[in-house]
This record gives sequence, C-alpha cells and structure tokens, in this order.
Amino acid sequence: MDERLAALIEAAENGRECPAVSVLSGSQLIIGTPISSKAFLEVSYWATVGHKPWGPTRPTDTPEPDTKTWERLQSLEPRTIPDPETHHALTLQSVRISFRDGSALEVPTIRLPLAAISAWWVAPARRIGSKSSQQGPGVGVGVGVAIPFDF
Repeated sequence: MDERLAALIEAAENGRECPAVSVLSGSQLIIGTPISSKAFLEVSYWATVGHKPWGPTRPTDTPEPDTKTWERLQSLEPRTIPDPETHHALTLQSVRISFRDGSALEVPTIRLPLAAISAWWVAPARRIGSKSSQQGPGVGVGVGVAIPFDF
C-alpha cells in the first residue's frame, strides 16, 4: 500500500483533521474528506434521519435520536475487531462522485476499498480543454426522408 495513503488513513482513524482528497476509482472521480471508520456510522445515521450538513458528530440542535435507524445501521459493525494496523478502505465524508458522462452524486459518506483506488491526490486540479472534449465521443443527429420506390 502507498505509505502516504496509509498515513492519511491512520490520521483519520485517530480523529485528526485531514485535507480533502481526490481519488480516481475506475472511471469515477471521488472527492471527499477522510474520516474514521467509526465515524462512518455516525455520519450515515445523521444523514438518514435528515440532519444536514453532514458531519462526524451528533449536532446539539437536532431532535431525539431515531433508535430504529441506529439499530439498522449497527448491522454494519464488524463482528470481529479489525487489526488497527491493517486498513482495507478509505472512509470519506461530504463526498462528490463524478462520472465520465458528466453526471455526479453527492453522498454523505462512503467507504472505498483500497484495491479500488487507481490514483489519489490532495492538491487542487483544474480542467484542461473544453468540457465537451473531456466527455468522450459526441452524439450526432441526422435527418432523412424515406421515399418508397415502386418497381
């Protein structure tokens, strides 16, 4: 595993504030802020019960917790305690997933398996060229007339 990515994951797992990270996974660009695996359930819970903005801790101005939702999310807890030295996924919050066709999803949190990461960076990026040249082949429309022949 990339030692700098391992250090970033370790910092997030220890609750340290981390920079936003951009990740290439297949043909998707994923941008989010690393958080701990434990925070994944908290962010998922508060997003599910309708709290925004998404964050790793319970806000103080929200209604009483929804215990049924929390119980359902507990099914995501591992049955055994994972080895803290071995991380298998990068957990991100406030995530934007951009697809090749130009569409995108915003999700509160994701867990991205390390094996799915092709490249990653923390520095800003800028688009080069026009938007249409970045999206692959275009679509053409043709107009025609059908003329029946009687032989």
